[in-house]
Amino acid sequence: QVILNTNSFMEIVFTGSERRVYLRRGEGLFNVAKDRSRPFRVFAGQRVVEAVGTAFSVQHVQDDSVEVIVTEGKVNFLVLHQNAEQNTENLLTEEVLRDSDVLPLEAGEFAAVQNAAPESLRTGAIQPEEMEVKLAWQHGMLLFQGDPLEQVLKEFGRYTTIKLEATEAVKDIKVEGFYRAGDVERFLVGIENNFQIDVQEISENHFVLTAR
Repeated sequence: QVILNTNSFMEIVFTGSERRVYLRRGEGLFNVAKDRSRPFRVFAGQRVVEAVGTAFSVQHVQDDSVEVIVTEGKVNFLVLHQNAEQNTENLLTEEVLRDSDVLPLEAGEFAAVQNAAPESLRTGAIQPEEMEVKLAWQHGMLLFQGDPLEQVLKEFGRYTTIKLEATEAVKDIKVEGFYRAGDVERFLVGIENNFQIDVQEISENHFVLTAR
């Protein structure tokens, strides 16, 4: 089973020997049935998440940015030595996968990479409250805990066609709150009421947040 976040796109290639998903963009929460004879793998750029029977989320929003959160069981986080996006599905053989760098992850752990460089890899334990924040989208909600306003607007932008921008003076303001994804009007009212911020309507689908 998979729950897809908004603005997400994946391709499925299931065979008698393998279950393969290509997450081209966006985010999915996967709940995988056990079948040792048919490994389940999610390909996200040059990263692969491999599971036997588990639950985990994979986010692949930017070209080289991938984040994995394990909610149940165990997964292997693989870094391919050749670019998955430049090879056909048939060329990504078991030999290629076995030659990958493997990082085991267990429930309550995460791994994140911002680009193709190995030094950008971050791993560690994720606290239950942080996991709740990360996965709030599956309930149609967005939870922020001190995130910079610029990052909040970027995340909100995934759920609406309305363009939201922050000026230099307010982009680093820390935002806390629980918001319904896509409810831009209520979000902007909350921002105006709780911060010294004005919302300027440039057009019907374009708003700029400035210092009051």
